[in-house]
Amino acid sequence: MVYPVIKVPTEQPFSMRFAPALCIGVLLLFTFRLYTFAYFWLDDFNNLHWIQQWSLLDGIGHVFSPSAQYFRPVGMLVYQIAFQVFDRDPRPYHWLMWAIHSLNVAIIYIVLKRFTESRAGAAVGAMLFACPPMFNDIFWSFGMIFELIGALLFFTGMLLWQRKSRSLAVVLASCAVFILALKTKEMAITLPAIWLLQDVLLRRPLKWKEFGAFGLPGVVGAWYGLQKLSEMRSPDPNHPYYMDVRGIVMGRGFGFYFNTLFETNLK
Repeated sequence: MVYPVIKVPTEQPFSMRFAPALCIGVLLLFTFRLYTFAYFWLDDFNNLHWIQQWSLLDGIGHVFSPSAQYFRPVGMLVYQIAFQVFDRDPRPYHWLMWAIHSLNVAIIYIVLKRFTESRAGAAVGAMLFACPPMFNDIFWSFGMIFELIGALLFFTGMLLWQRKSRSLAVVLASCAVFILALKTKEMAITLPAIWLLQDVLLRRPLKWKEFGAFGLPGVVGAWYGLQKLSEMRSPDPNHPYYMDVRGIVMGRGFGFYFNTLFETNLK
């Protein structure tokens, strides 16, 4: 008895490949539409004041300086360039911010698709990131440019580290992206830990020669973190960046959160 042969398509139709991008784009447009009222915020006025205290060349110099004492020089350089181009018109500032967020969403889709090998999973993850309800400041406060650019560099670093062939040039490029991310937002210090997890959980087969490349960004992160800690520590508790790194301070910080969440009476 002869049975008919049924051909099952192995790939999605070409038109369906653009469906996730269309859905994510529509979600972003409707989200941005809710925040067209946005103006400058308190941090914007402070930053726009400070960037006028030095020239554009000074701002570029702060980015490439080995010192960690300058406050987020990559983000401040964006403020400088935006001020030179847009002056004090708030609309292009927010258009720039939304464009960077859209680019971050696209990179998130690529990262998730590469890690999970699932278009559907990547689309769902990107849509969740596109409109985060707990972090809607990124839509109306240009002061969040540090977080947006930091995320852009962070995700770019993840993509670079996941390349199949990890040459010395890839490692050096990853370190350069890592340093720029650190100079944009301090939370980027966690990127080497993410790279370590990528190697252990996702890289098959795990080659010890490539795994050893993790040492370079690890040393860079440790050096920058210690330098930042020493340069920003101030003996004056009234200083805006006063730091008191003690265990009791961490305990009091947790106590504040427990008191807020559970109405306890911890110190």
